[in-house]
Amino acid sequence: MVLQLLPERHTRTTAAANTGTSELFVEQPDVFAPGLAIEIQGAVREALSPEGKPHQIPYLNNTVKEVLPDRIVLANPLAGAIPAAAPVIHPMNIFDGGRAIANLTIQGLTLDLNRDAWPVRPLNHTRHCGVFLHGPYSYEKGLTGPPLTGVQMIDCTIRNAHHRGIAFYAVQHSGVHQCRIENTAAEGIDFDHFVTHCQAVGNTLVNCHNIELNDASDCLVEGNELRNCRTGIVVWQWCQLPDLNQRNLILRNTFADCPPPAIALRKGADDNTVLGNTGHFAKGPALLVEGKNNGIGGNPFQVDAGPAQQVVPGNVE
Repeated sequence: MVLQLLPERHTRTTAAANTGTSELFVEQPDVFAPGLAIEIQGAVREALSPEGKPHQIPYLNNTVKEVLPDRIVLANPLAGAIPAAAPVIHPMNIFDGGRAIANLTIQGLTLDLNRDAWPVRPLNHTRHCGVFLHGPYSYEKGLTGPPLTGVQMIDCTIRNAHHRGIAFYAVQHSGVHQCRIENTAAEGIDFDHFVTHCQAVGNTLVNCHNIELNDASDCLVEGNELRNCRTGIVVWQWCQLPDLNQRNLILRNTFADCPPPAIALRKGADDNTVLGNTGHFAKGPALLVEGKNNGIGGNPFQVDAGPAQQVVPGNVE
């Protein structure tokens, strides 16, 4: 079975809109319907990262409340100003799960996100994903309710996404097994905020960004093949909370035609294990470790120039 994502509903604003207004004048209001989530591009919304650094977001999310002949009425006042001719789109995921989900298996499907047919590229990286599963959480508190659990992706193909192939947020005891993920602009597999005890095993990623663990702990990334990807496997910290990015196992993955580093444990990624990973690189380091107390050993990377690995003090080689 092949599921293909249709080109998104889209239009453009015909006039600028100020912060706080609840109406948006657009060229084609009737491409939308009440209740649809929309992404309004062209805004520059100032936000702060969890560590207090400036973070710009070039779009606003909202919901259509009413459709009129020359405008759409919004469910919420605009949180920022919008210029004229700004794209307004209804981005979507093929599988989007944000409610209580447990013991779900998705097997043998081909999901094509059809990104070449989309007139406007969505900017929100939680949209235009093949599978996006998200439990309740906040950056400041962590989990705010029971995480999703027991979701298994097995022997599926996901291709042509503007953003992620498969993304888990606040998910536990779940996995991605023997899947093929192709031609994604962002992560092929993403274990994101407050994911624990999840597995990515035996997958093939071709022309994706990477496999990423961001605020994920106690996960297994084993036996995956990454080819022609823009980076490799990355573990890094966004939320400033304890016990994140720890005790992950990165074992026996292979890399071909990917730029270095193949594996990066960024600052804050501690107490992880990296073992048995292989690949050939024109330039090193193939392994970059900036965290501490990580176990590094037996990764037979071949590097033509430069060091095979760059590991800060405080790790075990």
